[in-house]
Amino acid sequence: MVHTGPEDLQVIRLTRLLDKAASKNKAGAWKRVAELLRKRARIKHGVNLYSLEQHCKAGETAVVPVRVLSLGKITKKLTIAALSVSKPAAKKLAAAGCTVISIPQLIEQNPSAKGVKIII
Repeated sequence: MVHTGPEDLQVIRLTRLLDKAASKNKAGAWKRVAELLRKRARIKHGVNLYSLEQHCKAGETAVVPVRVLSLGKITKKLTIAALSVSKPAAKKLAAAGCTVISIPQLIEQNPSAKGVKIII
């Protein structure tokens, strides 16, 4: 049988952390993010800034279980927890006043995942 889950050790550790947070805090959002991270790499895609602009309101917290890419503009101040962020996207997010954190940092700040929006 061919292994289809993540092979990156960092992603494997992150999915375990998400599973623990989901069961400890009864937070289904963390379980869903872990499921998304376990998908095969060729099924995953990046999320562009225009998607964040379109689907999030100012002040919201978004979890992006894939890479954030720089296509589009962002004008809203958001808190974004992502697996990774491209350099051009990071510049645009900083210029818009967004806060970019890691997913483990968000789990620490918001263990119940209340008000967290998953963007895929």
